Amino acid sequence: MKRKKKTVPNFAFRFSESQIDYWAGRYNYLEDDKIPNGVGDLARLNGCLDRDQLIKICKWKSRRPTKFVSKNYDLSVSEITRFAFSTPDEYSRIASLTTLHGVSWPTASVILHYCVDHSTQSWMFGLFGVWVLMNRRS
Repeated sequence: MKRKKKTVPNFAFRFSESQIDYWAGRYNYLEDDKIPNGVGDLARLNGCLDRDQLIKICKWKSRRPTKFVSKNYDLSVSEITRFAFSTPDEYSRIASLTTLHGVSWPTASVILHYCVDHSTQSWMFGLFGVWVLMNRRS
């Protein structure tokens, strides 16, 4: 079976470059960072998240997946996050977190950013980061 050649997606803004400051100004998370920063501090101290902490950080990221995130068992959350926070491999970190109910690649990226180390690369994994990681493994 012949494999399809993978192409690089063409990313483009939906607005002009002169509007970047306007759109960026509409999103101010400095005050709102208390929730993920608090959860992240506890996670770094304990080496993992518990179910309630996972729900808290996922709810901060987006209210939509909360019903799915709440389906996770506390033991599963602590074991999976302990692995994700301890492995040096970025792909394994992100991929393991996505095995939790309600945790997608962008949410996993946020969890790693706040819970592992703010200087890790994980914060930049948007769709492009996901594409790069997935193509690195193929």
